[in-house]
Amino acid sequence: MFGKNLKRELYLVLSSLFVLLILVFSGCENTTQSTSNIGNVSGRLTGIYNMPLPGVFVSAGNVSARTDNYGRFSLSGVGYPYRLLILDSLEKKCILIPQRDNVTTNSLMINYLSTAMGYASSLISLSYPISVFTSGGKSFFTDFGDKNYPGDIMLSGSTIYIAMVQGTQYKGSVVILAYTKDANDRIVSYDKYAVRENVIINAGAVVNLEFSAEDFKTNLKDTVFHIAIDAGPGQNVNLRYAYLTCGSKHTTNYVNYVSQENISSNTFDIVVPKGMGLTSNVIIGFNSTGSGAGTGSTGVYFPATGNKNVSAPMIPVLVSPEDNAVIGANSELVFNQGLNHVENRFYKLVLNDAGTGNQLYTNIEVYLDRERFNLSELNNLGIESVNGRIFNWHVEMFENMTLNDYISDIAGNTKLSSYSSARRFSVSP
Repeated sequence: MFGKNLKRELYLVLSSLFVLLILVFSGCENTTQSTSNIGNVSGRLTGIYNMPLPGVFVSAGNVSARTDNYGRFSLSGVGYPYRLLILDSLEKKCILIPQRDNVTTNSLMINYLSTAMGYASSLISLSYPISVFTSGGKSFFTDFGDKNYPGDIMLSGSTIYIAMVQGTQYKGSVVILAYTKDANDRIVSYDKYAVRENVIINAGAVVNLEFSAEDFKTNLKDTVFHIAIDAGPGQNVNLRYAYLTCGSKHTTNYVNYVSQENISSNTFDIVVPKGMGLTSNVIIGFNSTGSGAGTGSTGVYFPATGNKNVSAPMIPVLVSPEDNAVIGANSELVFNQGLNHVENRFYKLVLNDAGTGNQLYTNIEVYLDRERFNLSELNNLGIESVNGRIFNWHVEMFENMTLNDYISDIAGNTKLSSYSSARRFSVSP
């Protein structure tokens, strides 16, 4: 599946899938728009395995709160435009959107990589007759929204692991899919399925479910998507993959995907099961590397909603500061042409502390609609000063969409992301 640079290739896949680490692929449950200068901002923070992140500080303008046990927050009376700030001392992470305007969704789904410390390991154990599977199958638990937890079909049965916060409870359905593969190990049809509804699991608990042959129904509906990938001049495609999820929206964390297929051709078909009473979504992705004006890699992710031709976006070239430069706390970080704003394009600036690591917040991520950022804005957040610190930095660029669409996914636009390789700089004391 992977080439010689296994570690780097895995990093490129996981860093993009985690994805689009912060504000990503997931949709919002409520996507109303503000019509005045005062409004409410609510949302939910989740980490790896889609676990809620409790006790995280969130502020919008001058209003702040901490997330509850389910990762939810609600801020009332927020003046627009506002600055959105998230401070997670456990993960040493600071997330900043310098300005949100008054045309914005009021419910945010924010995901980022986090540890599993303090969470309970829950599981659903499945048994079934192996004779119902032609080539193989998949099992998963879903709440039809942002929770999709996969398991593999084995002769001895299937186990679905779910990491949950202590004291929480999930309710959803367990689904088993049986499929047929061709001689090239590609899925060509989904033949049978079984669904067990209203499954309730508590944090740290074990649920045992038994399926008989009579529980499996024939699935006569498959949708086929035709995909063609064009990496563009100077780009070399090195990874291709397709992900299936069965939630109501495209899920963000890679572990929530029901299945992954690795593909060796730039032109291919993806088969999606229908007829189970579930909404099946497919996300297509590829990574490429190129030379051109700057170094970096490109990651492209888009929903397969029909026949698709997709090309990689440009890589966001780092301009200033130069590698290993010493700069002042009022300096600007500049990438690409340093433009103030480009329609349907935004950036994620990532700063990782490369020094002693004793600071409370060592991972800083800033979302921007322009190709420059002044470091002085980080000295007004209630976190440690940037003075005297050493940072590695890189930029990720997202095209064909606005930041607002990226958060809410209301437009369903193609997700295009590029990654520019890291540099290091020091800030003078």
